[in-house]
Amino acid sequence: MTTVTINPTASDLILQRLLEDLAARNRGPASVKSHVRALKRFAVWLGRPPETATAEDVRSFQHHLAGTGLSVSTRNATMTGLRFLFRVTLRRHDLASEIFHLKESQKVPLSLDQAEVRRLLLMTPKLRDRLLLSLAYVARFVKPIDDHPRSAAPALGFTAGN
Repeated sequence: MTTVTINPTASDLILQRLLEDLAARNRGPASVKSHVRALKRFAVWLGRPPETATAEDVRSFQHHLAGTGLSVSTRNATMTGLRFLFRVTLRRHDLASEIFHLKESQKVPLSLDQAEVRRLLLMTPKLRDRLLLSLAYVARFVKPIDDHPRSAAPALGFTAGN
């Protein structure tokens, strides 16, 4: 019977070191999965072991992720995994400093039309709360939709910001 010895590849060794570093820092299973996914995505894209990466490779990978249509949160999770890989596992602080995160765009709050405001007021059980919500609406803290009349604010002497 012959014995086959398998030499672990460089990527297998890096993955093992990454898992050990994550375990030493008590990272949860979701974090481990995310970091491993980031390592694999980068290694497949790079086509060579991640320890041979350059700053230009990291920059190009970030541009590649932007072009794939991934969400901002997925791209940030991937880059967080790579930052951990470069900073902790590979001790390549020069590459970790090249990684940047994106800010998600702020969602504009929806405005309520008069029917929705009326429904909201009717659902409010306390008279005090209903009065405060009505006052906020009249004072334009709750902005009405533009195609509706601006309520009674001007008639009552209220202006925006007062």
